[in-house]
Amino acid sequence: MADLTHAHPVLLGPVRLETRFTADELLVRIFPDEWSVDSFEPRPTRAELSAMDAYWTAVWRSAGDRGGEQAAWHELTGRVQQGRAAHLLRTHLPANPSEKPSGLAAGTAVLVITTPQALPAEDRRPTVAYWSAVWRAHGDRGRLRDAEVALLAAVGPRRAGPIRSRTPAGMEAAPLAAGDSVAVAFLVVPQPPDSEIAPSSWTQAAKATLLPDRFRVFGYRDGRLVCEATGADVTGPLSVSPDPGTARAEQLQVDEETGTLRVPPDLKWMTCFDAAVEAGMGVRIPLDATIRLGLHQLVVLGLRERATPEQSASALTELITHQVRSPAGFALLPQGTPTNNTERLPAGQDPRQESEAARRAAYGFTAEAAPGDWTAKTDGQWFAEFLGIDPAALTAVPNADRTDLRDARAANTALWPATWGNHLRTTLHPMLSERTVAQTREFFLRYVSGRGPLPVVKIGRQPYGILVTTAFDRLTWPASAGHRRGLHRLLNEAAADWGKATGKVARLGKDSGDAHRQLLDILALHPSSAEFHQRYAQSVDDLFNRENLDGRGHLVVSALERLRMAEPVRELLTRLGAPAGDTDLLARLFVDGQHPLTGPLIDDRPLSETDPVRPYTTAPGRNYLQWLAEYAGRDLETIRQERGFADDARPAALFYLMLRHAVLLGWVETGRRLALAKGLAAPSPADPPFVHIADDPDHPAVLLPSESRYRQLYAKEPDVTGNEEPLHLFVPRALRAGDPATAELAEQVAALDLLADLPTARLERVFTEHLDCAGYRMDAWRLGLATEKLAELRYGPDGTGVPGRGLHLGAYGWLEDVAPRVGSLPEVTVPEQLRPVFGAHALPHDPQGGGWIHAPSPAQARTAAVLRAGYLANGGRENSTAFAVNLSSGRVRVALALLDGSVPKPTRGHGRGRYRA
Repeated sequence: MADLTHAHPVLLGPVRLETRFTADELLVRIFPDEWSVDSFEPRPTRAELSAMDAYWTAVWRSAGDRGGEQAAWHELTGRVQQGRAAHLLRTHLPANPSEKPSGLAAGTAVLVITTPQALPAEDRRPTVAYWSAVWRAHGDRGRLRDAEVALLAAVGPRRAGPIRSRTPAGMEAAPLAAGDSVAVAFLVVPQPPDSEIAPSSWTQAAKATLLPDRFRVFGYRDGRLVCEATGADVTGPLSVSPDPGTARAEQLQVDEETGTLRVPPDLKWMTCFDAAVEAGMGVRIPLDATIRLGLHQLVVLGLRERATPEQSASALTELITHQVRSPAGFALLPQGTPTNNTERLPAGQDPRQESEAARRAAYGFTAEAAPGDWTAKTDGQWFAEFLGIDPAALTAVPNADRTDLRDARAANTALWPATWGNHLRTTLHPMLSERTVAQTREFFLRYVSGRGPLPVVKIGRQPYGILVTTAFDRLTWPASAGHRRGLHRLLNEAAADWGKATGKVARLGKDSGDAHRQLLDILALHPSSAEFHQRYAQSVDDLFNRENLDGRGHLVVSALERLRMAEPVRELLTRLGAPAGDTDLLARLFVDGQHPLTGPLIDDRPLSETDPVRPYTTAPGRNYLQWLAEYAGRDLETIRQERGFADDARPAALFYLMLRHAVLLGWVETGRRLALAKGLAAPSPADPPFVHIADDPDHPAVLLPSESRYRQLYAKEPDVTGNEEPLHLFVPRALRAGDPATAELAEQVAALDLLADLPTARLERVFTEHLDCAGYRMDAWRLGLATEKLAELRYGPDGTGVPGRGLHLGAYGWLEDVAPRVGSLPEVTVPEQLRPVFGAHALPHDPQGGGWIHAPSPAQARTAAVLRAGYLANGGRENSTAFAVNLSSGRVRVALALLDGSVPKPTRGHGRGRYRA
């Protein structure tokens, strides 16, 4: 492969692979994926222009009403794909925007006369008078005659005819209000010349673009490279559909006499392997003894080596722009978008919501947030900056203005003190220094996320996730970057254990002995945690003292020494690179029982994609996030005593409990830092084993820490505050003054404010992702190392520079367990009339194959394919009706009855009846 510059990342898009073993070769075919297909039609059709005219007419009729303009947009995007609609609207504009009606009295009817050229000045006043009179006539024949007479008297018969022929939009609509208030408006929308109008919606072949210069194929067995081959140069953009502009005789068609399929030369590479090899989309690999055994992995890679990073970024920008404006469309997918159809929701984003999201970006998208300001960045800005492309490419891209990535970082910031912050400072005390904890926090908040650093993309109907990754075993840091070197070493050690654990997860290709159970286990998997439990930990000192009340303390010590419970923990910490010495964790004994947390996770109402947490406080009613955001930076006592909730009913949601605990710990840490900044003593960040327990007078040398971590906040610290007030009253002033010791608390308060008005379903996702990143999501931490490297490429070492542009482009694909069929297939005789089609007298036949299904529609083909797969797995001669591909009306009625009986219904005997076909 080419030695690319390290100053730019490489974006690899997927390709589809097919393989076949012959007697002496392994044939590898490569097909472009939808992400690289450009089907943009530059010219509008007459139907699209008509839809544009209808839109502008509706906008004029709305007279500045936002609801009316929004309805006009949704009507338009019901006829034209939203990205293309936005593109056409920017090129098909009214010539008289200043005449758009606005400021009309309520109830005024607006009549719009749409023309391609402006009306003569002398015809405007008579036109307004005539059509206003016709409107006010409300069908009365006498008043209509009066309007006609007045028009003829004003302009004469010659000019009256054209005025009558221009019937304004809105004349046939029912009046919106009683009365005769009416306004006649003029809309001038010039029409392009015929040469700039497409005769149909499909005028050229779709092309696969941004393909690599060439592909290389790598074959592996047992992790060892056993073969590689390089294909021919890829011959530029490849046609992936017929070209309607070619002559009829050259089109894709079947010869009715011979039955042969005639394929145009531009599409030969898709059907002929020799043509695919010539086009660089096919590779021949000679077989040897090792390859004949099969390959465990087959990997295909290709790069655009001749293009500079700037040229590749420009080409990618053009492709995205074309896809936005094509019928397929290009969008960013919101987190939580359903991927499967259910009875409650169909797959994909709601079309109306997607249309509205495109409307918000229809007239341009800009990256307004500063590079270092994550609180103001949208998903679209993150996408453009990390890919190194012009943000203007995201104009009219649905959901480019969403903040899913910001929401995840806000949750991580708000919850850190109660999860990772508490674990590192308390549970692992005194193993980690304050500097190490601070560096870990900075790394986690900036680069670790359960949803990754880039939004999900949808091209057509296919979603694509963009994974930021690298060769982790080749990552290096300078000697001065001790924290990252240590973190990388720790994650590599943990990866071995994590890899063993993932081997227990159900997946395809794993021989479990029970295919049905394996399928159900796969379907039962969740992308994030679905339930939560708690477990208590008891300190060894507490257990010893409790037992020692009866004189049995020595038994606790001897039992612990005999069980050697701390040894595995010490060994694990040592293997992970921890320094010598015990931590607070080793002084804890975790009980066996785990208790499910059955209370609400976010709110005591069902999750919603639109509604925030319900109000919990007295007037003015605020939800608990708004309450926390208001008081977290100015009143510790209100947070501690939970003042202000209606009827003194405190929220029971786990999210609230964790956030409140995080706020309290954030104040504790702020108090410690204020004291340390003045050179004063500060309490240990660890929890004391006992609180308010007097020292043993018989052992005066043994001084036990027995003060709460919160005590300092309520003590007088005149060296810090400058007066005799408790420290917690000084913290808000220090926060407003921007004291460096309050920086983390300030970030926490800002994060709460960002979360306060989010819908509950979005809160549930960011909360569970955070907890998962504090649990089993080691992948998010490892990918954070790659994300940090990418951020350094884009923004510089400090993360605040102007984002750089440019990237390398390529493609990849892989297959697993590529092996030839064992044994040869029997041959069957080809019927005489088909021999010219197949060019043979006999063909190999697979007795285990399911054959082909010819279906009259895609929907029936999908249904038949599901049944065929089920039949091959479960059917046979002994059970010929199981999953049989038989869609007769009788079988359909039986299936519907069985499905209906499996759905819970409120009626008591539902599903118990007998059905007769």
